[in-house]
Amino acid sequence: MWVFLVPPLYCWWLLFHRLPYRWRIHRLVQGGPKAAWDRLVGLWGRAECLYGSMVGPGLASQIENDALEAYVAKHAGSEAHCFAALAHENRYVCAYALRALWRIRVTRGDELRLEELPARLLERSDPVEQQWGCFSWTTPLGEYARDRVAEA
Repeated sequence: MWVFLVPPLYCWWLLFHRLPYRWRIHRLVQGGPKAAWDRLVGLWGRAECLYGSMVGPGLASQIENDALEAYVAKHAGSEAHCFAALAHENRYVCAYALRALWRIRVTRGDELRLEELPARLLERSDPVEQQWGCFSWTTPLGEYARDRVAEA
């Protein structure tokens, strides 16, 4: 009898086990663009790595990246916060701000040009550890910025 109950229970678990995580992301990006951006800068300021969309052997998404995607979806017209954060002293805040700016432009169908980025950002040599899937590597922040713009 229990064999027939396991699949339906597992389906419910799949639907609801990530609700606290999704609620946390929702709280990070709710409100106006400035308030949401300030909360994201706090989150990214504590980051120790620049995460891709799926990380590790379980290919789990990380809150830093998911919050970025939620911000872009909700506040797609707020490039000014992204440009301002490109001068932040924390290297991961700069990298996530650049990724958010790039995502906003891609979503709109525009290009992000290298000339738009601050020269100081392109000259920065702070090491940025990146993780995509099961792979991780370190790149200087300026090189990461040039590579990100070249992808567009």
